[in-house]
Amino acid sequence: MVKDVAYKAKLNSREFALIEGELRSRVLSKMAKNIINNKNIILFANQKDVEIANNNLDKSRLSILSLSEEDIYSMEESLLRMAHLVDPVGERISYIARKDGLIVEKKYIPLGVIAVIYEARPSVVIDSVGICTRTGNSIILAGSRYSSNTDKAIITILRNTLSEFGICPDNIQYLFDCSHRNKISLARQKRLVDLMIIRGGVEAVSKLTEEALVPIVIAGEGNCHIYIDESASYDMACDIVINSKVPRPKACNAAETVLIHKNWASKYFNGFINSLFNEELEIFGCKKSIELHPSIKPANINHFKHEFFAPTIAVKIVEDMDKAIEHINNYRTPHTETIISNNIENVSYFKKYVEANVICHNASTRLTDGIEFGLGGEIGISTQKLHVGGPIGMYHLMQQKYFLHGNGNIRD
Repeated sequence: MVKDVAYKAKLNSREFALIEGELRSRVLSKMAKNIINNKNIILFANQKDVEIANNNLDKSRLSILSLSEEDIYSMEESLLRMAHLVDPVGERISYIARKDGLIVEKKYIPLGVIAVIYEARPSVVIDSVGICTRTGNSIILAGSRYSSNTDKAIITILRNTLSEFGICPDNIQYLFDCSHRNKISLARQKRLVDLMIIRGGVEAVSKLTEEALVPIVIAGEGNCHIYIDESASYDMACDIVINSKVPRPKACNAAETVLIHKNWASKYFNGFINSLFNEELEIFGCKKSIELHPSIKPANINHFKHEFFAPTIAVKIVEDMDKAIEHINNYRTPHTETIISNNIENVSYFKKYVEANVICHNASTRLTDGIEFGLGGEIGISTQKLHVGGPIGMYHLMQQKYFLHGNGNIRD
């Protein structure tokens, strides 16, 4: 079954890659329109999923499964944004005309077939199909049984849109049996799947990477840190930490731990913590932080190791920046790490020694995002180094292909 799905995607991907960019733009615009026109179908399917999952998922996971009418309009916006991007397919990267008449040209072309593994988060379907359609890649989606009704409803609408334009709908595939066994089988479809992107928890990532034969990019959990240096502005520190956590506490780019220089803490700690409590955050902290503010709950090692996926944050007072860096490098995923400081030397040191895909200076961790980075969107945020770290945009789903143009040229 899985091999058949992958074969159909690969078979059709070659023709899909040759579709003109202007046509793919029209397809994306029509996808957006069809999503809105069928919003009641999507919301009804989602209601069924939520009812089924209600006794099986915790409130945090249930909240990212649930869709509102506002979420449907966000899906429309995502597809329209992709429709208006400059088409990357065939874009020239370099052109060299040698003295012997040989021309060496390099261009972007689609990878072919992208497989996306994800949890019960229906918005992933739109983001993934949108960016793959823009880049001329076929896609295979493998989600969660908890979101299967919603996913099927959305995917049916998107496949039907391809058919409206005479494009084979098999360029958008869905694993109806999204068991772990089938996901492993998908990860082993060498020569049929060109890239697999895994958006999921630690357990899902580790099991799939052990079995995979295809190239993988992991968009895993984001254990993001903020270090408040002793020179940091109090108001800026409060603003950045709150913005990094409160608006979207379950996002992978939300801050999870705040490391605070002891000298800054001696001046501002209680006011800072009160500002976090005012945002109704649950706070876990080290022994020193509890001594300064007894309302903080005691933290253990697990509070520093993983993302909370909740309106919860950990705090730790450190002796100096080296201790902060040591903590970050011990527990990083890596994703995004922020330093709040007015000391340029300290900022430079932090940038050199912290292991992360994104380092922010006096800026929110939530700025790690494909749209904020000018990529037009993303299919996830990579927590590995190769072949991409940080937001996975259009050009990360493209092959850099060489073309040689000669006139009987041979090598000496």
